[in-house]
Amino acid sequence: MRDYFRSDSHFTAVHKHLHRLTQSGTVLAFGFAVAALLMPLSPAPAEAALVRVNLGIYGGRATDLAAYQGSGGATRLISAVDGDIGGVRLNDAGTTWEPIFYGRPGAMAEIEADITDPAVGSGAGVIFGLLYDGQLIANTSEATGTWSISGWATVTNGGIFHNGINVVEQVSTILGHSSGTYVGTRDGNIYRSTDGGSTWSLLATPVATATVDSIAAYVDDPNNPALYAVVDNAGTKELYPITYAGTYSVGAAMTVGSSGGVFERVFVYPSTSIPEAPLLFVTGDSPSQSVYRGENNGAVWSTVTEAMHYFQHMAFDAVNDRIYAVSGVSTDRGLSFVAMPNYSRTEGAIHSNDGTMAIDPADPSHVYYASDWFVGDYTEAAGTWTANGDVVN
Repeated sequence: MRDYFRSDSHFTAVHKHLHRLTQSGTVLAFGFAVAALLMPLSPAPAEAALVRVNLGIYGGRATDLAAYQGSGGATRLISAVDGDIGGVRLNDAGTTWEPIFYGRPGAMAEIEADITDPAVGSGAGVIFGLLYDGQLIANTSEATGTWSISGWATVTNGGIFHNGINVVEQVSTILGHSSGTYVGTRDGNIYRSTDGGSTWSLLATPVATATVDSIAAYVDDPNNPALYAVVDNAGTKELYPITYAGTYSVGAAMTVGSSGGVFERVFVYPSTSIPEAPLLFVTGDSPSQSVYRGENNGAVWSTVTEAMHYFQHMAFDAVNDRIYAVSGVSTDRGLSFVAMPNYSRTEGAIHSNDGTMAIDPADPSHVYYASDWFVGDYTEAAGTWTANGDVVN
């Protein structure tokens, strides 16, 4: 059945949704619908009707969110969408979502805003999108002051990256960081750009031909931070530290606590001043309710497991010493998490999904989560969540 889905993460997201439907007693009808889709085609009765199940208002779920400050200083929110529309952007007034493409470029897996520090480079304001086929695309229009829906172009890195016609090196993940924009590829390489994608430097190859699934950057050096990468090495997930001393070098694979080698993403707390620094977090596979916490560069690991939490994605507010994980927030540096509430719609209680989240750069107590309906809006103060509802749906 997995072959009917475009990726493992797509499969696990559907698997988890079926689990939730089981809890609500509706999985039987849904199971019959899926079974019918997988059977050989036969003529449908004339009275048959199409049914849309949890697809969100734009034909697909929010696969990735990015919040950034636009050219005028206001917060901008963009989302990749697993559907025909590809992606959407909250308009300047914050009153409606608008498509970010003309035509149909393909479903988008990740989206990032270039947040390179001006002291490091010149890329700030460029928007990068990663399509499911491994193409990297970029929109430079907002970096010049005026957003344009037609400002997209394929990023080819001098012919190295997949250009939409020739499948050369396919990009597998993107990271926006103050030291530049990083991409990992399915050939096992990690590149960085500090000029909005015009040029790229090959930094390291943790394992040749092993897909880079996740990259984290630790700000010990503002210009050349230490990196961590999760790679898929022939079906085995491995975590590698990558340090800088004039050039980048890849260390030995790290043992991640009690994970048993089953994990997906790596994150690192940005502060260098806390006693646990560098403090690592490695999240489990999509339906996992565990996150693996590694103090002092993974010298000591612990496992945080809490019911009804899904730790696939994390984000950090180091100023207020908060760690956000999808469905919860921690004020003790990841030792425990306070659950976020559901919010109500006429359709019923709506809760966060595990795929993605973003922090408002102008107000780090204000966060956005992918939800059942599309994007949820929450604020948090002193450990108490406030559910603000949907983002202008």
